[in-house]
This record gives sequence, C-alpha cells and structure tokens, in this order.
Amino acid sequence: MEEQHQRKDHDTEEKVREAIAMKTAFGTDVARTFLKMRGIDSDLTERVLTAPPEQLRR
Repeated sequence: MEEQHQRKDHDTEEKVREAIAMKTAFGTDVARTFLKMRGIDSDLTERVLTAPPEQLRR
C-alpha cells in the first residue's frame, strides 16, 4: 500500500503547484526562478522540477 504524503505547509504546496504549471508552459528555468524568488528551498525545487510527471500527479 502506497503511503500518501500531504504537505503541511499549504503555502509551499500552492507555490509548487504553480511552478509545475509554469514548467509545462514556460520551461524549467522559469519555474526554478519562480520558486527561488518565493524562498523555496533549492533541494525541494530540484526534486520537484526533475521528478517524472506521473510522480507529480499524486
């Protein structure tokens, strides 16, 4: 049984969702800049932006 992870920080969750949409529309560099400007940790940014799309849909 796969464990579901819920992000406790809903503000971060929203920023990550926006970045994923930006990556699709404008590319990884735009999404990376968006997250950096909003103070999202660089490790989280790279995990999100390099994750396979099917993993992000969970």
